[in-house]
Amino acid sequence: MDVQNVRALAAFCQFQDIWASPKLSNKQKMGVYRTFARPIFLYGCETWTWMEVQMGRLEVTHSYCLRHIVGVKTTDRHRLETIREQCGTSSLELIVCGRTI
Repeated sequence: MDVQNVRALAAFCQFQDIWASPKLSNKQKMGVYRTFARPIFLYGCETWTWMEVQMGRLEVTHSYCLRHIVGVKTTDRHRLETIREQCGTSSLELIVCGRTI
C-alpha cells in the first residue's frame, strides 16, 4: 500500500496547474482527482487485508490532496469533514468499504 500511496501522490502532483487554477471550480478539480488520482489509491482494494496503519497513511495522503484542491493549509485548522463536504466526497476508508468483496 505504501507504493500505491507514492504513486497516487505522484499522479496528483502532475496536475499542479489544475489544482492552483482559480478559474476551475472545486467540482471540476474533483472530477480530475476522481479520474486520475483516486483510482491509483483504490487499485486492488477489493482484496486488501485491512491494516489500520496502512489505511491511516492512505487517508492522510487523501486528505492532503483534498486540502490542496480546496486551497486550505493544515495550519488553517479547517475540519476534515468540512473539506470533504466542500469536495463532495467521503473518507477513503468508507469508499474502500463499499468496494470490498
